[in-house]
Amino acid sequence: MVKEASREPFGAQALVYGLLLSKEGDERKAQLDWLQAHADGAVLREVDRLAPLIARIERGRRLPLAEMAMPALRALSHRQYQAFRRMVQSLVAVDRKVNLFEYALHRMLVRHLDGVFTGKQSRQGIHHTLESVKNEAILLLSALAWSGNAEGKAAQEAFTQGLAQLKLQKGHTIWDKEKCSLRTLDRGLERLARAAPALKKRLLMACAACVSHDQRVSPDEFELIRAVADSLNLPVPPLSPEEV
Repeated sequence: MVKEASREPFGAQALVYGLLLSKEGDERKAQLDWLQAHADGAVLREVDRLAPLIARIERGRRLPLAEMAMPALRALSHRQYQAFRRMVQSLVAVDRKVNLFEYALHRMLVRHLDGVFTGKQSRQGIHHTLESVKNEAILLLSALAWSGNAEGKAAQEAFTQGLAQLKLQKGHTIWDKEKCSLRTLDRGLERLARAAPALKKRLLMACAACVSHDQRVSPDEFELIRAVADSLNLPVPPLSPEEV
């Protein structure tokens, strides 16, 4: 039933809104109040119908489900899309922080939809060497390493695994966790998105090596690597996240 909803514009909007609903009572109420005040009536009714079904979906399946909605969202009018994007931003802003699912979903919307409705074409690759994006690559591997590891030693091991895949010279150290904010990562991904195709593939292989170094992929790691793949316009590596 949820998959069927993703195939038409009203259902696709409701699906994305439902995926963004918080499990926390106060935040969820604030989100629902906002939807009640601003969402189209047909979409709101679809959110009510889908919400209980979405609540039972494992975290690792949520981003792939959102991706299924992208073709239907392309059928929105320009006005409808702008209203949809504002609604997404409002639902995310309720708790004044952005989690990894919200971040990955935003990157997905940017890649799949923004160019369609704004008419802006992605710029051609201008970075052909790893040296030209080395700092961004180190930031990316650091963020991924910290996303799945709370302990510094484990994060360093994950980072080192990704570094080895890139064949970077030794001596590079993982960035402090505090420096790997989503805002900083966003700027880095914007630059990496302008890398040449072969370099993008190399970077994504390093990301996959980083998150799978311990033979397990956490939901946080999975969501972040999906955001990276979307930003680089590459297929998501065949990784299976742990169910939560």
